Amino acid sequence: IAMETYGIYTTVAFVESNRTQTGIPRKSRFVEGTLDHKLLAESNLFGPETEVLIEHFSHEEEVEGMGLIREHMQRDRILKLWKKAGMTPDDVGILTDADETVSRDFLRAVQSCDFPQFDAETENC
Repeated sequence: IAMETYGIYTTVAFVESNRTQTGIPRKSRFVEGTLDHKLLAESNLFGPETEVLIEHFSHEEEVEGMGLIREHMQRDRILKLWKKAGMTPDDVGILTDADETVSRDFLRAVQSCDFPQFDAETENC
């Protein structure tokens, strides 16, 4: 991940949950003060100018509905972190799991080329 994205992102936002998508409890890894948090947030993994935001998500109540409701709730948190970081409609947001990333070439193309499919106004985003 680091080699493909180093120096490209302005901000990286992580939302870590205390439960899996199926609701099973899990231990948080990126708690402030831990080595994992320090490596993710302070080691310039994404570049010296990239802000790394980490938020912890906890939803202990039962969730209604099928599918990945918790994931949708976490993604909503990411959108709020992007807004907090100053993201505007002209910026590009990539929403993926931490272990999934697109190529550096694609990221650079998205930053410099006009893709009508990514237009927030025409695509109703």
